[in-house]
Amino acid sequence: MNLKKFLLIYYQIFFYSVLFSQNIPEYKLDSIVVSPQTSYINSFKVIRNVIEISRDDISKKPLLFFNDIFENISGIDIRKRGYLQADLSIRGSTFDQNLIVIDGVPMYDSQTGHHLIDLPLSIENIEKIEILKGSGSRFFGANALGGVINIIPSTLKSNTLSIKASIANNNSYFGTISSNSKIGTTNHIISLSGAQSDGYRYNTDFKNYLGFYKFSFTVDSLNFFITSGFSDKKFGANSFYSLYYPDQWENTKSSMVITGLSSKKIDVRLYWKKHNDEYLLFRNQPEKYKNNHLKNNYGLITKYSNFTDFGFFTIGLETGYDEINSNNLGNHIRKRINLFFDNNININGNIIISLGSGVSIYNDWKPEYSPGLDISYKFFDNFISYLAFNTSYRIPTFTELYYSSPVNKANSNIVPERARNYELGLKYYLDLFKLNFTIFKREGRNLIDWVKKLDSDIWETKNIAQIDYYGLEFNFEYEDKNFKFFGVEKVLLSYNYISSHKIYNELESKYLLDHLNHQFLFDIIHNFGSFFQTYFSFKYEERNKGDKYSIVDIKSSKRIDYIDIFISIQNVFNKNYVEIGNIPMPGRIVNSGFCVQL
Repeated sequence: MNLKKFLLIYYQIFFYSVLFSQNIPEYKLDSIVVSPQTSYINSFKVIRNVIEISRDDISKKPLLFFNDIFENISGIDIRKRGYLQADLSIRGSTFDQNLIVIDGVPMYDSQTGHHLIDLPLSIENIEKIEILKGSGSRFFGANALGGVINIIPSTLKSNTLSIKASIANNNSYFGTISSNSKIGTTNHIISLSGAQSDGYRYNTDFKNYLGFYKFSFTVDSLNFFITSGFSDKKFGANSFYSLYYPDQWENTKSSMVITGLSSKKIDVRLYWKKHNDEYLLFRNQPEKYKNNHLKNNYGLITKYSNFTDFGFFTIGLETGYDEINSNNLGNHIRKRINLFFDNNININGNIIISLGSGVSIYNDWKPEYSPGLDISYKFFDNFISYLAFNTSYRIPTFTELYYSSPVNKANSNIVPERARNYELGLKYYLDLFKLNFTIFKREGRNLIDWVKKLDSDIWETKNIAQIDYYGLEFNFEYEDKNFKFFGVEKVLLSYNYISSHKIYNELESKYLLDHLNHQFLFDIIHNFGSFFQTYFSFKYEERNKGDKYSIVDIKSSKRIDYIDIFISIQNVFNKNYVEIGNIPMPGRIVNSGFCVQL
């Protein structure tokens, strides 16, 4: 299929949709109101299990860094290398098999998924996070095998000025100043953050600086916004990529600009993302070995949503351009076009059907198709079952295609990997309680991994045949803002199980089989009258390769007029453990500080 035919099909469907649309401003599917101006992930909430993390939730957790937000989230596995760098896994996926979306824009990293959550955002810049577990390719395109995380940056609530500062062990300092202001009909959010530390062991020091700005205004039903951010992270990378080299060092710089214009039916967004990764094998001898990777991603997304005689219909087009200039990977350009459509149908208020598909064309490979179907049935007003079948795919990274080192050999002939996702779930809701139970299966085909023969030291990238993943999830939530039960505000309890079955020859796998088997999480927020609030968090994790550990975090805070005073402790019992490779995690971290809001 060439580009002209693809665009012709898209615009035929687009104009057909406009012609037969009804002028209905919103439509209620189950308990979710869906309209063209709602979140890109919102239609999935109607049927599948989507986790929401609000700004209020984030502010109460014992967090230090942006990647800490995803700790103690059901089905999410954050694997850290020290403080700043972390790999994200959803339902047993690798770090390359997930997708981050900011303000409706996919944040692809064409170099490697190791940088997927290296974003120019701080904890204070987040309004809400939505996590869709399971395939999201039919709507969001490539790489959404494990799931999709949609990050909604800060929105203006009132004119405020806030200053936050804290200090932790290992000479660690953190500070943020932010301003929210309304000037005439325009809204402005500005934030500057900085952090530095001597590190918890040799060569784990860091300096981290971030800036964020969001501009928006609304005229009648027309909304316009610009979201921008910049980050500069310098950190010692002791043994991050090889245990033989304790003097590794890295500097990553990330920038983004997203601009959007939307009405009741049409949404258009332009974006640019830049990421620079400088890596030294010997921190104090840069001339010995140095990698420098500069990436630029550009794109345009158009989306049309409205109500037809056949339900709530969405069609969209995303086109993008990724380029990399690297002294190791070479200089490459990748172009893509994604067409997607989705339709939600409500039958008598009890049955909801969501079906759609995505079609993607890359300049390097043949078209990829990702159809999907979700069905829910309401037994009672508060008891819902759902069944989902979706397909997904992932495009090889430039590292998998072109990286070369004495112990790594990339393969430029690998092709996109694919997966079929099956999911069955139950959702039960009461005024104060929520229960979710899900079982799933993901069938991976042509999966990409770094593999080696048992008698070899060379890792190579290959499309290995097949791995099937099986899992179940149980989630319980209790929330009472009136604290009627002995001051308890919220309780979160979850258990997740994942197993994998490989069907390929006896090659040693580096990433695909290195996932969680068991995850048990328990969080509770307790209010001691008007004195202070405490957030207690416990997790137990056991990995497929045998590692297991349990960690306790806690945070207590007290508000006095316009000042919040807090103290948090991560790894309360100072456990020794690793999350990836043989890199020891930090011990107990005590962080105390204040936040002033004017």
